[in-house]
Amino acid sequence: MQVLKIAVLAVGMTFIWAMLVALVYRFPVPFQGMESGFIGMVSAPIALLFYGVFYGGFLVPIALALLLYWIMTMKTFGLTSRARMWIATNIGAFVCVMLLATLDLIIGHPW
Repeated sequence: MQVLKIAVLAVGMTFIWAMLVALVYRFPVPFQGMESGFIGMVSAPIALLFYGVFYGGFLVPIALALLLYWIMTMKTFGLTSRARMWIATNIGAFVCVMLLATLDLIIGHPW
């Protein structure tokens, strides 16, 4: 049951972080390019749904959140299970969204 909660939270937090990153920084929208500001904030969840459904992008934040939760459980930071779950899903979602937002800087522009 805990794994299912982490998976659902990781996907949900990915949408929230995508909106915040698009508002503050930028976010890639398919067939439009990089969007930022309030327009990017509206377009980011739709773009993330596109990436998640067609490219399997939801598996990465789920796997990262589960890995972080397992590491935090093994290290016993003295946190409750709920706190570990929220921290792991937020970090996993944020890392994946920032990786997607800066992917063109990492691998270079295609043109």
